[in-house]
Amino acid sequence: MSEHDTPYPEPEIEPSPEELEALEAAFDSEFGTALSRAHDDAIEVMEPARLDVLARVREKLEDEASSNRRRIRRRHLRVLFYVVNLVAVVLICVIYVMTHAAIRLKETEGHILATQTEVVSLTRALVRHLAEDKQAPLPHDIPALIKALSATPEHPARYPLDPDRLRAGTYVDDFGRPYVIRVDRERVLIYSIGPNKIDDHGQRDDITDQWVTFVR
Repeated sequence: MSEHDTPYPEPEIEPSPEELEALEAAFDSEFGTALSRAHDDAIEVMEPARLDVLARVREKLEDEASSNRRRIRRRHLRVLFYVVNLVAVVLICVIYVMTHAAIRLKETEGHILATQTEVVSLTRALVRHLAEDKQAPLPHDIPALIKALSATPEHPARYPLDPDRLRAGTYVDDFGRPYVIRVDRERVLIYSIGPNKIDDHGQRDDITDQWVTFVR
């Protein structure tokens, strides 16, 4: 061979499959070890930061939970305050209504008692008047009853009629309503129509004494 001839490159020797597998296994082992070491180093470096972040997150969550509990507690207290005030107002209204009703009932009972007493007194006064004056006619209405029980030159007043309750020829009871007189032949009944303001002709809740019969 002359010096001017081009040398042929020596042929490369290809690794066998077993060698390739061995190289891959070695590479994987080294790479896995390096990756695991890098992972451990990263975890070791990042762990304090991670713990700090977790602590801050936990603190934030606890603060929010505490704030929510305080808000809920304040809301419950406000609701309780409103409920207590509402119950107090309702109780005051109920007490007022019941007190007012009790007062009205007592007033009504007082009017009924006073009217019952006066009906009896008017009836007894009429009986005395007719017993003392045999010629006196039976009064057929309240003006005639007023005249019969009032003072005359012949006799004193049979009953002390209250001037403030003499109104337009009538005489009103303790409820401020005129008395009524009924005459049935020789019988007389004096009564009040009572608290219901309805004339039941001496029945039901009308306030009466009794029929008085006069025999001439």
